[in-house]
Amino acid sequence: MIAEVTHLSSDKVHNFRFIPSEVQLAGNSLGESIVRMTGEHKDLDGVTWHLQLQLILTEDVQRVKTTYRLTVDGERELLAFRAAEIYAGHKNTREKKTAALFPGLEFLEGDEPSSNTRDAAPPLNNRL
Repeated sequence: MIAEVTHLSSDKVHNFRFIPSEVQLAGNSLGESIVRMTGEHKDLDGVTWHLQLQLILTEDVQRVKTTYRLTVDGERELLAFRAAEIYAGHKNTREKKTAALFPGLEFLEGDEPSSNTRDAAPPLNNRL
């Protein structure tokens, strides 16, 4: 599974999971390795949902950039979109983890701007 969607249709809540139907491996002139996964789902009303997940590994391999693109060929009310959980080194390394980041979670105080350097030095402060 690469993602899960919850949507409203005909006043009913529906859930489905995207399973990749195609996987592509690529690279670019910046030294990045790219894994692109795509999936498609046709819901009960015949509306087709398309999802593309792109994982980009940089040369220094300190971060994995992820991009999701969800499109639908009809009108839908999206209630929730849950991305795949990726665990760095999960069950295959004995290295101690020194940091973790919950995507989208950030504690701000007062007028503090998002992605500031109070708790993390650059480039780790960039929470995009």
